[in-house]
Amino acid sequence: RRPADLWPLPFPPGSRDRHGSPLGRFAHSTLYATGPWMQARRDQRRRVSVHRIGLVVRADETYYLTRPAATWGVPIVAMLVAAGTIGQVSTWIVGPSKGLFATAKDGSLPTYFQYMNKNRMPTHMLLIQAIILTAISGVILLMPTVSSSYWILTALTSQLYLIMYILMFVSAIKLRYTHADQPRAYKIPGGRVGIWVVAGIGGLTSLATIIIGFFPPAQLQTGNLFFYEAFLILGIAGMCLTPIAIHHFRKDSWKMSEDEQKKAA
Repeated sequence: RRPADLWPLPFPPGSRDRHGSPLGRFAHSTLYATGPWMQARRDQRRRVSVHRIGLVVRADETYYLTRPAATWGVPIVAMLVAAGTIGQVSTWIVGPSKGLFATAKDGSLPTYFQYMNKNRMPTHMLLIQAIILTAISGVILLMPTVSSSYWILTALTSQLYLIMYILMFVSAIKLRYTHADQPRAYKIPGGRVGIWVVAGIGGLTSLATIIIGFFPPAQLQTGNLFFYEAFLILGIAGMCLTPIAIHHFRKDSWKMSEDEQKKAA
């Protein structure tokens, strides 16, 4: 008998049932945060190819687990991936909030964001973060496939990261001129020419990657190209202009007193 007959799989080999067994539904919802479920409900006739975005959900369809001798590992792999994803997401959620809370203590954010609960977690910051990310994730309802919605969100995230890298490269060049004699743990050799070469290549590469992000891959069904590019442009503009606006309207009363900072530390 095949190993698949001895171990009930969450996704039986060759099965086209998107809902699967209870374990399969748990792994599916954990990995994709109910996104594919919403997509499938919108159009029951469409088969969502979630395996294209690199996560092991239909694990029986992956190359290494399609062989009879390896099918027993499907539920193990699914549970390990689900557990790892949960741990990774928890870090992503708390990490940025902790960083923003440090900014709030310095007076760069309104006092609403300086609240911490008894477990020393910035709950107000987490609440706003959840609202914003939930609204952005709603793009899954406007894109033709889950893969295309995942791609556009990944492209937006990457472009925002690269904008920050460009700012760091520009800052490195400026600091070489304004604070050239500052003791540092590491210094790019070559003087001003060296910093221009290294930071220049990094900045131009980042800029080129940002531009490439506005061109969706041909193998993905991204739907309306105008919506795709408008979403990225508005997303970048919104994320970049928001901190500028907050800084412009900043008030001295936002800054914590020394006693308040000690309590929050």
